[in-house]
Amino acid sequence: MTHGEIYDRYFQVDPHNPRVCELTGVPSREIHHIEARGMGGRASMDVIENLMCLTRQWHDHFGDVPEWDKDLKEAHLWFMEHQTAFVPANPKARISREVLKFKTRLR
Repeated sequence: MTHGEIYDRYFQVDPHNPRVCELTGVPSREIHHIEARGMGGRASMDVIENLMCLTRQWHDHFGDVPEWDKDLKEAHLWFMEHQTAFVPANPKARISREVLKFKTRLR
């Protein structure tokens, strides 16, 4: 089973319940490995606790940057429990402040 299939099965993703960015809640297809699989890929990293849906923008911004791993894990665990976007519900969290700061610069 692919990491996308693992994610979709856990969150019951289908055409009526599409993937969304776990940080912002906007539609997305990107699945990020919070702890990288490494070159050649380790299937042992393809577990739901390590798989997070992010937009391409946030995948590029936070992915593979070790200083954000703890924050991504916190947001992912929140999403697993509440199945709602992390940033709107937790605006004072470090990663939320970074998302909001970045969005403000884009305006």
